[in-house]
Amino acid sequence: MKEQQWQKSWTICFICLILSCYLCYPKMENSLSKSSTRDYWPTDGWETSSPEEQMMDSEKLANLLAHIEEEQLFIDSVLIIRHGYLVEEQYYHNYTRNKLHQVWSVTKSFTSALIGIAKEEGYLTLDQKVLDFFPERNFSHVDARKQAITIEHLLTMTSGLDWPGEGIMGGVWIPSEDPVEFVLNRTMEHNPGEVFTYNSGATHVLSAILQKVTGKTTLAYAQEKLFEPLGMGNLTWDQDQLGIYFGGHGLALTPRDMARFGYLYLNNGTWEEEQQLVPRTWVNQSTSKNIQVDEATDYGYLWWLYPERGLYAAQGFLGQRIFVFPEYDLLVVFTGALFDATIYFELMEQYILSALLDYNTQSTGTSYLFIIVPIAVSFSYLITQKIMTRKRKEK
Repeated sequence: MKEQQWQKSWTICFICLILSCYLCYPKMENSLSKSSTRDYWPTDGWETSSPEEQMMDSEKLANLLAHIEEEQLFIDSVLIIRHGYLVEEQYYHNYTRNKLHQVWSVTKSFTSALIGIAKEEGYLTLDQKVLDFFPERNFSHVDARKQAITIEHLLTMTSGLDWPGEGIMGGVWIPSEDPVEFVLNRTMEHNPGEVFTYNSGATHVLSAILQKVTGKTTLAYAQEKLFEPLGMGNLTWDQDQLGIYFGGHGLALTPRDMARFGYLYLNNGTWEEEQQLVPRTWVNQSTSKNIQVDEATDYGYLWWLYPERGLYAAQGFLGQRIFVFPEYDLLVVFTGALFDATIYFELMEQYILSALLDYNTQSTGTSYLFIIVPIAVSFSYLITQKIMTRKRKEK
């Protein structure tokens, strides 16, 4: 009887340790708590700091800039923000801090934020059927699958619409007389929600829906809910032939304003302490896995997720990027003209993450396991020895 009690106690303790490992293991979410405060907010401008003041190695960051120049990389700007301070900023190819840069599909992440705000304000729900927003239109190839497409399917690139590829389709739907009709006239290739197919036209439909439900243009709604509160005034946004602002591209921003948007997400949608510009739950949902793209990449609500790298990103054609590292309170912005932007991962690993003076002591999953697993094993050994000793005494 006593032996069974000891075994039961040992089992409970071991389960508790396993749960502790799980709970302590960091997930890719913002490490800032709801009660965290900032020294300042960059609404009126970014404050600069030396890298060392923000626990970064200035020499390694200098090596990054030297590497970009030596290799003649087609990078137009790089901004690094740690703990809310601009620790590195460099421009190339005649770009300056005030010169606008096309951000291409980074626009999609802004559209996602606006959908989240509209949802919070009661304008729409994610399970609403897309075709229901356009009762005045007669789309082609309408079947049960097309009728089932929801707003959430557009956010996750799982509409099921036939879309052979951005390179092919971009030159066709964008200049069409009615881009929304062009997109929703496409035949269905998959059931909605099943297959990831990158489709910029689908995000343009989201912009059209925003305009319908809010009674404002997407730009006007964005100015009220995002741009003005964030201090973003220097920008442009392209429209289609019918005056609808493109939901999947078309924004031109300064890199500093790109950083403001990334910083908003790094702070869980909060700005100036008390302003919840984007719902916190929406930020979490948008930067959590909704569908897998490949072995190393997931997709949220118009955000790219790289769980093994501990980051999520807003991504645009030719190397426009906003990289958010929640665990390290780190933000990296790139603009450029790169056809292969995977080089950014190499640059960040070799020069930026390695420049973090607290990189090896942060609470990474590996470091947690190195601490907790030996403790769990030692604890198990001690309990086992205790049981065996007690059994010998009873004999």
